[in-house]
Amino acid sequence: MKAVLIYNQFAGRSGLREFRNQCGNSLQTIGIEAAHLDLNHLRLSELVRGLPLDQYHALLIAGGDGTIYEAVNGYLANPSEKKPPIGVIPVGTGNSFARDLGLESGNWQQAIRVIAEGKSKMVDLGRFEENGSSRHFANILGMGFVADVTKRAAGLKWMGNFAYTAATIQRMMSNRPVAATLRLDGQTLERECTFITVSNTRYTSNFLIAPQARFDDGKLDLLILKHMRRRDLLRNFPKVLNGSHLELPEVEVFRISEAEIITHPEVDLAPDGECTGSTPLKVSCVHRAVPFFYNAMAEF
Repeated sequence: MKAVLIYNQFAGRSGLREFRNQCGNSLQTIGIEAAHLDLNHLRLSELVRGLPLDQYHALLIAGGDGTIYEAVNGYLANPSEKKPPIGVIPVGTGNSFARDLGLESGNWQQAIRVIAEGKSKMVDLGRFEENGSSRHFANILGMGFVADVTKRAAGLKWMGNFAYTAATIQRMMSNRPVAATLRLDGQTLERECTFITVSNTRYTSNFLIAPQARFDDGKLDLLILKHMRRRDLLRNFPKVLNGSHLELPEVEVFRISEAEIITHPEVDLAPDGECTGSTPLKVSCVHRAVPFFYNAMAEF
């Protein structure tokens, strides 16, 4: 198998040189010939967009959810007629998308074995349009509260996955509602929200935010948390760790193909843990958009 492997040296892993050597040796041992690339001055999306992908059997991405976000946007913009599956090596701060591929966070040895097995599936992506531009996300699109948590967590990367938990608790202390108008597959709703998320997969960080989401069903799971008082947020926060927050009367979930969302005031967006864009926006599901290697032995 001929592959190209891109490292995100900013994805929260220390000891990059040692990791590169170990990873490269493991790939070679199992018969994967991999060209190793670093980002240097390029954005990852630009690097992927310019690769001759039709010359490879696999595009390997070492990083977390934000790295995958950049990779899929570059992949879709790449002009190659034939493109290989993407293999995820989950070594970022957040590895939520990898969990739905049946991969363990930080376990790059397992990821390499899965890639070597060569089993891939077509995966949906979310597409969002705002301020005249459009991009895609693989994991989750958060708004307002969630974007604020993402910004806070960026300064806590030394805490690993717990960075998002700590940032969430900090953000709860300054909770304010946002008025939202949502048009969901033609249905119009008016809500006072704590936050809105649109999920393609089940997890974000350690949070089982959308337990019923599937990344190959042609739908996105839109969750609305209506306004809650600070003490109620703190009391119910642990429920998002196991998905039982869906039982709360303040939580609504809609399985959608497309949506238009307007908020007052405008709030920031966080696609796959990256802070970019703001409301208003349109969101849609792109069915079977990109092939990914996955762990066929995992339970979904």
